Order: sequence, then structure tokens, then C-alpha cells
Amino acid sequence: MVSGDGIDDKRQRRVLVVDDDQPIQKLFIHAFPQYAVQAFGSAEAALEALRTAEFDVMFVDINLPGMDGFAFAKQVRKDHPDAFIIGMTGAANKFEFSECRAAGFDAYFYKPINIKTIKQLLADRLGEG
Repeated sequence: MVSGDGIDDKRQRRVLVVDDDQPIQKLFIHAFPQYAVQAFGSAEAALEALRTAEFDVMFVDINLPGMDGFAFAKQVRKDHPDAFIIGMTGAANKFEFSECRAAGFDAYFYKPINIKTIKQLLADRLGEG
């Protein structure tokens, strides 16, 4: 069965986390055991994973070494136009929502991460709220 948003209701939801901060990666993995969470420390590694896997939601740090989150989102948007991409940044007020939308992000938030906010974003996107 496929829900109205095109997500197969019978498979485990897949979440991609792209952040060079390992504690953030571990936070997502441990906070959401009900999802298949894959975490990568670079945009390049995450793009490689996207060649063979699909994800329901992507959480991407904007300030990544090498390819930054903006370039990652633009590339993902080209290859996966229906992807749901959420930006994360610790640089409060440095980025405007319009910049994030132009890069292809559907939403973004500031770090430190609020687990309640993330749970709500996931529930809303995956129809579990």
C-alpha cells in the first residue's frame, strides 16, 4: 500500500542524516530506532548512498566540509525532485529561509537540535502525526 504522499506504508521508513558532527549522527540513530537511519559525515558519501537507496526524509547540515549542504540539496533536487530535505545549521541568523528554499530545502532549523521538533517534522512528513 502506498500512502497519499507516495510513501510505501509496509516498509520501514528511511532517514538520511548528513552531518560531519558524529554526536549529531549518533543522536539521530539512537533517538529514532523505529526508522532505518543512515548517517554520513560528508555530502559526497551521502550522494554515493543515494545512487542505490531512497530516503523518505533527509536531514542535512548546511556547513559541511567539502561540498556544503546547499550544493548537496541542489544536486539531490536535480536527481530526486520529490525528495524531502531539511537543512540544519548552528550558524543562527546567518542563513535566510529564502536561501535555503532556493537551494532546494523544504525546511530548516537551527542547532542545537530539539528532539521534539525533529519528531514532529518526521511525524508530519511520514503521516504518523
